[in-house]
Amino acid sequence: MKKIVCYLCFLVFLMTSCAISQHVPYDDMSMSFPSIEAKKITVAVWDQRAMVVDGSRKENFVGYMRSASGIPYPMGTQSGRPFITEISRSIVDGFRSNGVDVYEISTTAHTSREEILSMAKRAHNDYFLLIKCDELHADGYMRHKLLYDLKLFVFDSNGEQLYYRSYKGKDDMLRGGGFRKYMPATVIALFEQTISDTDFLRTLAIK
Repeated sequence: MKKIVCYLCFLVFLMTSCAISQHVPYDDMSMSFPSIEAKKITVAVWDQRAMVVDGSRKENFVGYMRSASGIPYPMGTQSGRPFITEISRSIVDGFRSNGVDVYEISTTAHTSREEILSMAKRAHNDYFLLIKCDELHADGYMRHKLLYDLKLFVFDSNGEQLYYRSYKGKDDMLRGGGFRKYMPATVIALFEQTISDTDFLRTLAIK
């Protein structure tokens, strides 16, 4: 009986340890966007997730891995860099691959909207794309979902708002491979779909 109890305790410890130590590689995401006529744009991705703003989660937080009993354990980026920084770099690279000159604004969860808009104006580019992330993380046990609440804004060089759209959902993550593959793939698909929106592209003078 003692051996059985010890074995069960070992399994619980093993599962818990695995759940706690999970990291996801978001540093090598490749995003592809349609071509646009605008050749100079400014981009900022802004982390306003409540648990990051209030300090209960670090900026590298990407979601939860739950134990068999449903206990949530936070996961982070494999690089240790902020999750939103990894996404911003991928979006900027996606635009640059189409020949767009992009100025990237680095933000944190504690950067104010006023500071971001001020930095964008100083860039003097044709358009400013701001992506505000009010929610963005994975959650689940055997099968994960992506929870997101994104706000997209486009401003002209004078700071006038030209476009706004909200995207909110709780979607099943893409199938294929382990979570280290399907989590980044799902995030890529979300932002590719969002930035490929017809009205958004028309605002940036789609070809």
